Amino acid sequence: MAGIIRKENGFTVIELICVLIIVASISAILAFRNIGRDFVLMGEALVMKSHLHYIQFLALSNESVSWKIEFEQNSYKLLKINPVTHESDDSLAFPNETSSLHNLNSQLTLSVKNLQTGATINNIVYNKYGAPEIDNDIKIRLTDNNLNNYFEFIIKKDTGFIQ
Repeated sequence: MAGIIRKENGFTVIELICVLIIVASISAILAFRNIGRDFVLMGEALVMKSHLHYIQFLALSNESVSWKIEFEQNSYKLLKINPVTHESDDSLAFPNETSSLHNLNSQLTLSVKNLQTGATINNIVYNKYGAPEIDNDIKIRLTDNNLNNYFEFIIKKDTGFIQ
């Protein structure tokens, strides 16, 4: 077949498809390598919100007892306050947990601050109306130290609404 002329200076369709598959695979790996960590942050934020709603429920359902949540850098704790002695009792566990202490994932840190003054807040007491006994709104921030990513929400002072 001496009449067929072949050009040797281009790429075949097979070669182009292989290159596109390799580029797409590398892009997918780079785009989704940290997505699992974002789920950890969002999961912890949703758990914390549900725990705050649980404390509001407890405060609304028992008018003679106040409820408090204490914050640390990597954890928070549910406490019942005795109305007579004003002592704290941590015998009640959070829902689906074995204790009143909830430890955050090790890569996360917790920051609780007064929204207007920026002062750090160590605890929030909820009254019989389910509202926090605070002067200003509170900003809660969960930070993922590995990704420099964070999730924030606000607790409103008069109602305890979580925004």
